Amino acid sequence: MQYLALARGNLFDGRLESELQPDVTVLIKRTAQGDAVAGTIEAVGPAGAVPIPADCEVVDLAGKYVVPGLINAHVHLFGDGKPTPLGSASEGMLDLMKRLLSTRLGRAYLKRRMKRNAQTALNAGVTTMRTAGDFGYLDIAIRDDIAAGKYPGPRLVAAGRSICVTGGHGALMAHIIDDPWAGRRAVRDSLRHGSDVIKILSTGGVMDAKRLGEAGRAQMTVEEIAAICDEAHRGGYKVMTHCESTLGIREALAGGVDSIEHGAPIPEDLIPLFKDNPRALNGYTTVVSTISAPMDLCELGTEVLKITEVVQQNSEIIRDGVISGLKTAIETGISVGMGTDASVPFVPQYEFWRELVYYQHFTGMSSKRAINIATEQNAKLLGIDETSGTLEPGKSVDLIVLEADPLADLAALEHVVHVVYRGNVIGCPTYEKVKALEEHAAGRFYEKTFVAKGA
Repeated sequence: MQYLALARGNLFDGRLESELQPDVTVLIKRTAQGDAVAGTIEAVGPAGAVPIPADCEVVDLAGKYVVPGLINAHVHLFGDGKPTPLGSASEGMLDLMKRLLSTRLGRAYLKRRMKRNAQTALNAGVTTMRTAGDFGYLDIAIRDDIAAGKYPGPRLVAAGRSICVTGGHGALMAHIIDDPWAGRRAVRDSLRHGSDVIKILSTGGVMDAKRLGEAGRAQMTVEEIAAICDEAHRGGYKVMTHCESTLGIREALAGGVDSIEHGAPIPEDLIPLFKDNPRALNGYTTVVSTISAPMDLCELGTEVLKITEVVQQNSEIIRDGVISGLKTAIETGISVGMGTDASVPFVPQYEFWRELVYYQHFTGMSSKRAINIATEQNAKLLGIDETSGTLEPGKSVDLIVLEADPLADLAALEHVVHVVYRGNVIGCPTYEKVKALEEHAAGRFYEKTFVAKGA
């Protein structure tokens, strides 16, 4: 049928100024675009006030809750959150893995795995994802397959291959650059392959750190960052940077990045530059905290996580910095986005809802604001706010249906009844949970801190 009506649900449209509306009908018009289906919101209003066409499929959502589909602004599709020995692997082992994944068989295996991970996220209520660097350009291939209707999947805003320096964080799957012009060439190659956003890694990171304090160490120079940003901005593309130290933030802002991914303590003198950054594409820089990434790395032992003690200790430093930076951003009005860094050990594709809970727990923000960041604000960050992020006439139909009210308890976001992505309905969304996470649930941060307190 051309029309679909979601009737009698309790709806929050995603906007911060909006309230929960009871007994609402959402009228959807669906059109075929090749093998894909596109759904647009025709009308949203009280039941009885929205005319229902004669040839309309009606889904009764009485007693259910409707919110925009969630947008995870920082994911990697190569992993599913299982513990991995990569954090302690030798350089020789990493090189062998890189060569294996470059073969036709290796790429085919990895693409299937990434497709499955994207579909897991979709079934958990994430209707849009921004990838933050994957092997080769396989995330772009999956993006295009989904857009063509070859299989179900979330909308993908894809970074493709990321950019780092020699010996830098993420070198296993990145362009390696060591001067400004090499940075420009890497951007040009990424855009030629279809990247929607440029991902750089301007500081060290946790998972491949060999020494205490290496995570967050400034690695890319201001001149290299500036050249990359200038090249991307010339084409109208944003630059997101893995950045986990205050010095790294200072240099990234000077270079003109559009978003700081992960984060660190933000000193008072940098706050104005976040809000008014003349070198950023839109004149300001956003903080995209990923609290989920370090939480369980800090809580669980190295044996469970298959990481070294150095990695775990670095995680504790980064965790504190990420939370500090987020608090400052919220308190001072810096633009904020939200992501999980899915693929990190114990950060599965299906637990984006936890990130909203963490934002609320560590900053005291309302459930409404957390949902707004994960929907409307993330849509603005990704440049898709005219298409998605809120439930308004003329926008794509990306929404989730829940059993309970997420404005009363964000944990309600874990239990998704229906997912509607671009007008396609998943009636009973299911996904396979990571066994290791279930086995060690009692030791994870969320269970210890929230469930034990009865939250």
